[in-house]
Amino acid sequence: MLGDDRWSLLIRDFYSIHNSRSPLFPDLPKELLDYLAMERDCNTRSDPEADPPFLYELAHYEWAETGLALAEDPVPDSAVDPDGDLLESRPAISPLAWLFSYNYPVNEIGKDNWPEAPAAQPFYYLLYRDTADKVQFIRLNMVSARLFELLDNDSRLSGRRALLQIAVELKHPHPDRVIADGYGFLQQWRDRNIILGTLP
Repeated sequence: MLGDDRWSLLIRDFYSIHNSRSPLFPDLPKELLDYLAMERDCNTRSDPEADPPFLYELAHYEWAETGLALAEDPVPDSAVDPDGDLLESRPAISPLAWLFSYNYPVNEIGKDNWPEAPAAQPFYYLLYRDTADKVQFIRLNMVSARLFELLDNDSRLSGRRALLQIAVELKHPHPDRVIADGYGFLQQWRDRNIILGTLP
C-alpha cells in the first residue's frame, strides 16, 4: 500500500533508529510496532505526515495475526467441561482468542479503501485460532465485546452474571433479553472454540 519506495525508507529508518530487544525474526513485527508508536513521529529523517493515519493500527492487526499463529498451544485443563452450562457456570475462554479495538476498519483497508479519518465509534475484532490452526476473526458489537472482556478478565463470572452486569451498565429495561441475546454469543463462541467449555 505504501509503495516500494516509501516502504523501503520506512524500513531503513526502523533499522537505523530502533534498538531491537530481540534478534528473532518472529519478534520483528512487535519491534516495528514499538518503532511506529514511539520513534516514528520524532524521527526528523522521515516524513510522518506522509504516513497514512491508520498505519499503526494496520500494523498492529497484522502483528496480532502473526502472534496468534505462532502462539504456543495451551495446556489442556482437565477441569473444563466442554458441554457445561454457559450461563450458570464460568465460561473458559481460550488463550488463543484475543480482543482488540481499533479506530479504523483494519480488515477492510486496501488500495481502494484508504480511510482518511478515524470512525466515530471503535471497531471491535475478536481474533482466534481455530481447531485447524487457522487465524480467524469476528467483528463484534459493543455489547458482545464487553461480554468477552468481562469473561476474559474475571474468571469468577458465570455467563449469567456477566450478562446481568452488562444489562445494569446499559440500564436495559429487560435484562432477560440481554441474557437471551448474550447466550447466543456464548454458544457461537463455543462452536468456534473461542470458549473451550465451562469451569464449576
